[in-house]
Amino acid sequence: MLPHPLRNLAIEALGEFVSQLFRNADSSGGQVPDHVVSHLEQMIATQVPPNMANQVTEQLLMYILLLFDDLALSGYMRQLREKGSIPYRIRCESVKLTATATIHPLVTIFNYNLDYGGHLSSPCIQEFLKSYLQHLLLKIKNLRVLKLRAIQFDSLLFNNCDINLQNLQEFAYNFCTDNIVQTVSSVSNRLRVLDIRESPGVTNVSVGHILKFRELKVLRITNTNITTQGVTGILKGIPQESCYFSTETNLQLDLIEFNAPFSEFEIGLVSESFKNLVSLELSLVEECSLTPLSSLTRLKSLALRRHGCPEICVFPFVHVVDLLRNIGHQLEELQIINLNGTNLKAVAVNCPALHTLVLKFPDARLLGFWGYAPPEEHFDMFPLPEFPSVRCLDVKLSDRSIVETLFAEDATR
Repeated sequence: MLPHPLRNLAIEALGEFVSQLFRNADSSGGQVPDHVVSHLEQMIATQVPPNMANQVTEQLLMYILLLFDDLALSGYMRQLREKGSIPYRIRCESVKLTATATIHPLVTIFNYNLDYGGHLSSPCIQEFLKSYLQHLLLKIKNLRVLKLRAIQFDSLLFNNCDINLQNLQEFAYNFCTDNIVQTVSSVSNRLRVLDIRESPGVTNVSVGHILKFRELKVLRITNTNITTQGVTGILKGIPQESCYFSTETNLQLDLIEFNAPFSEFEIGLVSESFKNLVSLELSLVEECSLTPLSSLTRLKSLALRRHGCPEICVFPFVHVVDLLRNIGHQLEELQIINLNGTNLKAVAVNCPALHTLVLKFPDARLLGFWGYAPPEEHFDMFPLPEFPSVRCLDVKLSDRSIVETLFAEDATR
């Protein structure tokens, strides 16, 4: 394996080679010759070692996206695009074919995040990515991880019989829909991680399809339209709003990580349904006791957030303190997001083994601050002596003085 500096240099040189192809194409009608595309594809397949397949494919996509973005935004090409001209379509098709040639056939992980791509969010880029993804899924035969953000596509993308997703183990998509969940459940029976957070198109209809992933270990469904009733169906292993299973069917999962909206009823079911949970994120929809979670003896990571606006959902921190008294000693990671009256003294007293602490209060009203300031990252106030074991700290507050309030309350309360 190449050392990292040499590996990065090699990828940069390859990216420059691809960039030069497009620059040369400007003098030949905007099209990369077919024999050059074939040579590029063969070179990547034979000369790039398998252990660099994922990295090379991802980095070359970024090079090509930047080139395509420059092409789409240039004044001349914008005029051609608006006229629907043949030169523009030829140029775009050439970019797509060249991009397909840069996909290494042994790719196992494809991760596209719009944040990573920067400003690449134009309709032209979206259209290009759909085409690219379709070619990738047709070309790759052992894809194990597929993570997508900000690319909107239809479930029909997966319906091609030539696409092989049987070995898919992780799927993450923030524009997911019920149809896509259904399609993925029909083509992949080895999925272990399903992350469909921030997907309003996912509803309780998906519960039955989620339960078909018999090897699922990690499920993240916060900020979808799966309700607490749907969560109950997942906890019990009985899809309540699906025509694909009878109500007598029990498809109990064995999750180790679960992120979902919870009411008091679902909290009472968690410990008996998922005894092996290591990580749990609760989006709390109502005030209730958290002490039933005390039986989760393997829990290491806990995230607590208020669901909805503070006028609708008030969740006093005293309920969190009651839980931390019982399981705080075993926690290594704790996230507190927008909970009323958060008390860090109580956290420090009851959670001596914390390695990671996340504090986010974009809504300062929950802590008695009624003036508005945009949330800021505050890194210069730490380390805090109250948390000697914390190695990773993520803080987002709308006012630095909130920290004093967080430590002001009596930890014994």
